[in-house]
Amino acid sequence: MLAAFSQAAPAAPAPRIVPLESPSPLASTAELVRRTFSPTSRDRLQQVAAGTGQQPPEYSLDASREELELFVPPAPPGGRYGLLVFVMPAQSLQMPDDWRQPLADAGFIYVSPRRAGNDQAVIERRIALAVHAYAYVNGRYPIDPERVFVGGFSGGSRMAQWTAMAYPDVFRGAMLVGGSLQIGEYEVVLPPRDLALHFLSRSRLVFATGSEDALNGGIDRRNRKVLQSLCFGGYSREAQLRLGHWLPSGKGLARVLQALQEPVPADPRFEACVRGLDEDIGRRLADVEALMAAGRMQEAGVALGRMEDRYGGLAGDRAVPLARRIAAALAADDVQ
Repeated sequence: MLAAFSQAAPAAPAPRIVPLESPSPLASTAELVRRTFSPTSRDRLQQVAAGTGQQPPEYSLDASREELELFVPPAPPGGRYGLLVFVMPAQSLQMPDDWRQPLADAGFIYVSPRRAGNDQAVIERRIALAVHAYAYVNGRYPIDPERVFVGGFSGGSRMAQWTAMAYPDVFRGAMLVGGSLQIGEYEVVLPPRDLALHFLSRSRLVFATGSEDALNGGIDRRNRKVLQSLCFGGYSREAQLRLGHWLPSGKGLARVLQALQEPVPADPRFEACVRGLDEDIGRRLADVEALMAAGRMQEAGVALGRMEDRYGGLAGDRAVPLARRIAAALAADDVQ
């Protein structure tokens, strides 16, 4: 018995704070805008930049001033790690001690950007830092690209979902604890069509809100219905029993990591479902054009905005010329 204990695996090491050092082109300002802005919002930003002659900076933050909380367990069998990028709602929160062993058992590196809490800018810092953190780890350790995930708690969970939507070619899914986002609210839209289809067909979202967190549990249920209406089927729940608005235990994390790694099965109905969305996009655009033809420009603008709220980049750039015509007509009316 004593011999058995003496051969037990060493305790997982403690996390450490490391400098980010350098930025990643994946999170340049141009790439963040391309992936997170709606087509018409992106076009308006480009028009403003062209009109003023002032281009935004290449990067939205100074990487040399940023830090990451990093946990690296012993190398797993096969030598390639999984990766969990985790966004906290406040800098004062750190990785729970009882997460070390489940992460080590699953062969996962954990990294969390500092100064990425709810008081920070959403796209310019929180989403950008999550992507920079991924690039930091990916450039230094052997990472299995099929086991790269983003997660978060509370406001950080919402950022994790948006990051997973915008970067489905990087993150295979997201761990959502104590909060989620409804597509179409707060300017959260699907990314460009190729990325949107990647997210809708391949990504895994694991909802891990505590069973006693009634408010966010209800929000999660509503948001899953919206995702389902957009042909997304890669979601699952890992109920955290007797947990309020807080982080899961180590055992709860272990279940989430296992669920994240479950592949999303191919859905034979997906292509037909997307055709249905495309048909609805076409009908909505036709309605906008009819309103424009009738001179009802304000109503046309509202209808176009509702279409983009729901479909974002999935609709391609078809809304852009209509938005320009509506804006020009409304501006002419203001002059008269």
